[in-house]
Amino acid sequence: MNGKKKKENYAIVLLGWIFLVIGVLLIIGGAVSELIISRVLENREWVIESMTNTSVPIFKIVYCSIGGVFTIIGVSFLLVTLGSKKKKKKLIETGRKYYAEVTGAIINYRIQVNRRNPYRLDCRYIDEFTGVTYLYRSENVWENPDQYIGLQVPVYVNPNKPKEYYVAVDELSSSKGAMFCDYR
Repeated sequence: MNGKKKKENYAIVLLGWIFLVIGVLLIIGGAVSELIISRVLENREWVIESMTNTSVPIFKIVYCSIGGVFTIIGVSFLLVTLGSKKKKKKLIETGRKYYAEVTGAIINYRIQVNRRNPYRLDCRYIDEFTGVTYLYRSENVWENPDQYIGLQVPVYVNPNKPKEYYVAVDELSSSKGAMFCDYR
């Protein structure tokens, strides 16, 4: 499962970098457009005379605007990925670790890759002292979830904000070994 997760994050990070580079190149192209146009068309007086005074600024505005949008999209992809990694790492380091029982799984219809949908595991933890039942839902799991039903999975919970949690399904699958492979 770690391989799938890394590929998923890798695609988002790669898209972020592609958008960022294209955006920066468009901004640079728009910023130096007047210099480039004047140098290229230096010997062609008739072309320069036929160009209105507003054509170069419009060119700059369009290129810089499109570049700005691409840059914002790229940076947001990178920040979202970085933020989720930091949040997960912080929960693992500082959160309380509980072992919840995997009670079931649901199909995540929002995501589809090669006509396959991932699953999300439903987990239940019953506090022994208070008797309160806590329900948790994991991130996307691409393997068959039936192998996890009834097993204990580590859940890291923020003690100050119990709604912030991380279900460590990757720890569960790494303990199972490589004997569960889905070759659909």
